[in-house]
Amino acid sequence: MQTATAEKIFEEPIEDTEENIEKQKGIFFDKYEWKNFMQEIKDMYTEGKEIDFEKAMRNARYLAIIDRGIEQMNKGNGHAVTDEELRGMIDAENIS
Repeated sequence: MQTATAEKIFEEPIEDTEENIEKQKGIFFDKYEWKNFMQEIKDMYTEGKEIDFEKAMRNARYLAIIDRGIEQMNKGNGHAVTDEELRGMIDAENIS
C-alpha cells in the first residue's frame, strides 16, 4: 500500500517508461464517490495523517453505496423495515 505526503506528491514527474505508463491508468469516480473521496483526503490532511489514496478510494466507494441507498429511499424506491420486521424475516428464513 502506498501512502503519500504533500512533499511526495509534488516531487519531480515520473518518467514515461512503459511500466510507469501502465501504472497511470485512469481511475473514474461517480458524483458520490468523488465527493466522498475528496472529503476523505481533506480529513487525512487536516488530521495530519499521511495521505493514503487507496484507503481514501475504498472508503469513498463504500460511503457512495450508502449515499445511493439513502437517495433511493428518499425517492421512495426502497422499503424500510423495523427491527421487529427484520427479526421476523430472519426467523422465518431460519437464519442464524
